[in-house]
Amino acid sequence: MALIERNGTKYINEPHAGGGNPILAIGGETTEAIFTDMLGTSLGKVDKNGYSAIDKTSFGADTSDKLSFFTGKPYVDGLGYAFLFRNYRADMGKWQISDIIGYPDGWNNFAYCNNDITNVVDLLGAAGHAINKVVTMTDGVTGVSFQAKILAYCSNDSNNLSISNVSAIKYGHTSYSAGIAFELKGVAFGLGASISYDSVTAILVNQRTSISGDVKTVVAEIYLTYSYTATEVLIIGNKSAAGGGNATATIECSVRMENEEEEQE
Repeated sequence: MALIERNGTKYINEPHAGGGNPILAIGGETTEAIFTDMLGTSLGKVDKNGYSAIDKTSFGADTSDKLSFFTGKPYVDGLGYAFLFRNYRADMGKWQISDIIGYPDGWNNFAYCNNDITNVVDLLGAAGHAINKVVTMTDGVTGVSFQAKILAYCSNDSNNLSISNVSAIKYGHTSYSAGIAFELKGVAFGLGASISYDSVTAILVNQRTSISGDVKTVVAEIYLTYSYTATEVLIIGNKSAAGGGNATATIECSVRMENEEEEQE
């Protein structure tokens, strides 16, 4: 999204990852060149009176020019900076609404060390690293494809390479339209049924290691279990039923064996 015109002032934009970065403002008899950083945030402008800096914090709070831009987005009085689907209030340091895609990495945005800080201790900063993988699970009853992100921890010890602390979280969409007629636990659903992705869990089944040259790789087999709720709104009342399924996936990590030998030396 890029601003083309506002209050009679036309804007010339350069290509930007966010949709457009205004670099020139033309309004009546005045023309201003806008200087921005790499993110599209206004730093200053040049008009017939010369250059003037724009005082803006890293979070976008502007103390000098409300017509300036934050990451290429215009300021709207009372709403904040207008992005495509939601507004950002720099004075509050927050979005006006939650992310419309939900929480693709899980509801807990403050998770650290896979929430296992008692056991995951790395005094030297070289004991291991977190790994993750997004997998797709297609339900055989509804035909809906759910996504899950597998989270795990990989040791960096080539003498005892292993994967641990395996868990899974919902990823991507959590609501779907089946688009087909199906029967779930004796309840018949039509084309208008909706599917709510409820939960997913992961269990580490086994793991195996292999060596290729100076690289050792461990591959873990993961057993996933997911649950969902099917609902259909009828003219008189609603009907719903709970369902679920399982799937298998693998996750792996590799380390160079020579790194371990060098550390021991």
